[in-house]
Parts: sequence; structure tokens; C-alpha cells
Amino acid sequence: MQRLFPGERVLLPTIYTLIYLYVIFSLHHPIHEFKSVSIVSINYCPINEVILINITTFAINNILTIILNKPAMNEILIIQSKIYEIRGHKVMLDFDLAEMYGTETKYLKRSVKRNIERFEGDDFMFELTKDELSRCIFGTLNNQRGHNFKYMPFAFTELGVAMLSSVLNSKMAIEVNRGIMRAFVAVRQLITIPSVDRIEQLDNQMKELKEYIEEVFTDYNDINEDTRIQLDLINKTLAELQVQKKLSSKPRNPVGFVKPK
Repeated sequence: MQRLFPGERVLLPTIYTLIYLYVIFSLHHPIHEFKSVSIVSINYCPINEVILINITTFAINNILTIILNKPAMNEILIIQSKIYEIRGHKVMLDFDLAEMYGTETKYLKRSVKRNIERFEGDDFMFELTKDELSRCIFGTLNNQRGHNFKYMPFAFTELGVAMLSSVLNSKMAIEVNRGIMRAFVAVRQLITIPSVDRIEQLDNQMKELKEYIEEVFTDYNDINEDTRIQLDLINKTLAELQVQKKLSSKPRNPVGFVKPK
């Protein structure tokens, strides 16, 4: 097959792969079980010319239902929306945990400080800096809520949240922790789960990619048609130059009297 342009082997299999994945998923799962299929990232390996698809995701609620098969999906989704990535850790912040436990943030912090030896190390808990807090407020948290922070929030990793159940010794805390652990496991299993808005954004990007590919084909055909004469002239000129070069490198016959050998 003749290659139309350098990116053909990258772009065309990508679209075909997307269609293939959509068909495969629809065969294994009823169409009503998912809203869309999105590709998070696509990489091209020039060595063996293969397409590497990082991860494909359904709409969040549907993929969780399929993979985890848990009845309380809404609860897990709510918890997942409160899991952030800070300093390379998946964490939950103290005020979100306090709200879920049905207590005030200051009481949760007080219990933690009384048992601080159980939370030593950033792999259990750490206090946010102002810069980290401002990024959280800008990116994920409610701005009005963020202005009311008097003290920097504590960020609890999965280990830290598990340790909280021993500090907050109540039936509600234990039950809430069970749901939180499920959510952490879901995040870890799926690596990263885009938000619903992110999935819609990825879908739009895929549509834009398809339109871009069609435009590239159109532009390529237009350029090829418009420059065909110019390219022919260039090739003809190069051929003539090659002929002239050969002629100039050919030894000339001597002019004048030649002394016999």
C-alpha cells in the first residue's frame, strides 16, 4: 500500500483501533451499559511501527459497575470525587473525611494529633502547604470554602485513612472506611479515571482528531495537485544538472600541439 503522507501509519490504525475497540466492547457488554469509549493516550513506536493504547475507559459509573460489580456505585463515585493526587500520592483531605464521618474537622484533627505516632511519614499523612492548598482550591475545591481555611488541611493517603478507623473507633467510622477503601482500590485498578467532563472532552478531542485527519488528506491532495508541475520542473532541472555534471567531469581532448610519447 502506498503511503500518502508520513503520518498515515500512525493516524489510520488509530481510528481503526478505536472502531475495533468499540465493537469488541459492545459485543461483551450491552450497549446501554456504557455511554462512550475514550482513549486517554495514544503513542506511536517507530521501531516496530505499532500503536500503543495506554488505557480505554467507559463512562465512570458504567465501568465501575462492570468491573467492581458493587451495589453502592453512587457512594464510591462520591468518594472518588474527593480523592486527589498530591506529592505523588492519592489522598483525601481532612475536611472531606470529617464530613463523611459525621464530625467536625477540628475533632478529627484533635484525634489525629493525640495519636500522631500512628501517622508518621508522608506515606500516611502530611500537611498541605499554602501553594498546594491554593492549587487544590483552584483546580478541584469550592473557592468560597477554600477562603475559610484557618489551618492547613491534613492529607491522608490510603494507609492514613485505614489508620483513622483505629483512631475514630465507631461503627460509622468503620463503615465509612470500608467505602473509602473500595474507592481507593477502584482508583488503583483503573490507574486514573477521568471525570465525566474529562470524558466528554476526550470524546470531543477524538472528533477533532477525525476532522483533522480528513483535512490532512484534503490538504495533501490539494498540495499534490497544485505543485505537480513545479515538482516536475524541479525533477527535470535536477536531471539536466546531473547530465551537465557528467559532461563536465568527462576528460577533454587537448588543444594545440601534442608531443608524441
